[in-house]
Amino acid sequence: MLVVHSPPDSTDFSVPVVGYREKMVERVPWMTPADYEIMLFFEEHPILLSPRVIGTNIEYDRQYVSKRCRKLSKAELLEVVDTGLYQLSDTGRAYLEGELDVSELESDS
Repeated sequence: MLVVHSPPDSTDFSVPVVGYREKMVERVPWMTPADYEIMLFFEEHPILLSPRVIGTNIEYDRQYVSKRCRKLSKAELLEVVDTGLYQLSDTGRAYLEGELDVSELESDS
């Protein structure tokens, strides 16, 4: 289970999100629960994936996953490898490992 937590100085927006293992990551205001699921799926499956394959496996609509992948790639959490194919970026891995200052991501709204 992925557990998202807010910084102590903000309103408590802790959201439990079903994932592949328990992990604590700091909440980024513009991210949705699907974003965390997408990133965890990439972490568990380090291959090139399309939004359709991701959506099928995490039970979200392909079009919504595609939109979120574009947003995550704009924030440099995912890399666009080819048209419609993504992979987790080094920045995305650092975020999932708690090694990234999320204030760097918060400007992306």
